[in-house]
Amino acid sequence: GVVLHHRGAYLMALSCALIWGMNEGAVYLWTLPMFHCNGWCYAWTLAALCGTSICLRQVTAQAVYSAIAKQGVTHFCAAPVVLNSIVNAPPSDTILPLPRVVNVNTAGAAPPPSVLAGMTRLGFRVTHTYGLSETFGPSVVCAWKPEWDLLPLEERARVHARQGVRYVGLEGLDVVDMKTMAPVPADGTTLGEIVMR
Repeated sequence: GVVLHHRGAYLMALSCALIWGMNEGAVYLWTLPMFHCNGWCYAWTLAALCGTSICLRQVTAQAVYSAIAKQGVTHFCAAPVVLNSIVNAPPSDTILPLPRVVNVNTAGAAPPPSVLAGMTRLGFRVTHTYGLSETFGPSVVCAWKPEWDLLPLEERARVHARQGVRYVGLEGLDVVDMKTMAPVPADGTTLGEIVMR
């Protein structure tokens, strides 16, 4: 198990709202289990924002589309495998076009560019994050750059699959050589271990 503390949960709950641009009154669909890294701190984020929680008995593409259409969902978090099921859902399970842009936060395994492109085509706005149980869930984000909007969809999805700018609640982030603990060159090829504070 991982030992968490109140200060860390507080910082990450507020960081979640800031990084994702969540506003007061957000309607959040729980496709992410609350037992997984404390639901990435979103239970507390929603409390801070006077948000609404929508829960599902079972996470299926049909249930997600239905909640978006009938419950006014504005945000949800999901692992790439859930996004894949949404992208590849049969037409009978979908409600398209979406009634609004729906914000999706994904983390866990890096999402394949094809899944990111598919979600974009359907009208979802995906934020790609990375984290650990020890960091209260996601704490690093692929910060979107406006010039990426001009790229072809496949190239946009490729850069969208990268990481990572630290959340505002994360004090330190680096990639280091495990023997020396010295930062490795930021050249995109040198391997190292991610360290966070």
